[in-house]
Amino acid sequence: MACAPDADPAVPRELQEVAASELLKERSVGHKAPPLGPDQTHTLSYEDSMKKVASHALPARSIHRTPAAGDTRRSPAPRYQPRRRRRDTTDAGMLRMPDVRRQYPRSRSTIYADIRSGTFTPPVSLGPRCSAWPAREVDEILAAREAGASDRQIRQLVARLIAERRP
Repeated sequence: MACAPDADPAVPRELQEVAASELLKERSVGHKAPPLGPDQTHTLSYEDSMKKVASHALPARSIHRTPAAGDTRRSPAPRYQPRRRRRDTTDAGMLRMPDVRRQYPRSRSTIYADIRSGTFTPPVSLGPRCSAWPAREVDEILAAREAGASDRQIRQLVARLIAERRP
């Protein structure tokens, strides 16, 4: 059997041929090893395993692109922006979504579904991209739920809380 043209010259030719024949045996029908006799094992000796490693060795390549002479392209801008630090609104009696989720153990989508169904108060807008819930409202809704109030009673409570927001 002839050696592959890109074979490593440091490995002797007979080792390359043996490794190539073993590789062909492995790739044969069904990828199953032939049945062994009672005194044989599936383990390879150190020399055989080194032959396999030598046959599968790939040439070393550089993974970094080196710029050609005169290449003026700039590296791409990062795809993320660092997260801005949020102002703590809990001191002002307002709860942002992560704070609400800590107290009211539901997912974000479920909280907004509760708002649509009228069993949770909608958030108050604090700016163009900022909203929060009054802590007092969240506490009252949670206290009513813990007391075993029905959905109808909680809807009435939510309607009252929303009405109290408007002066």
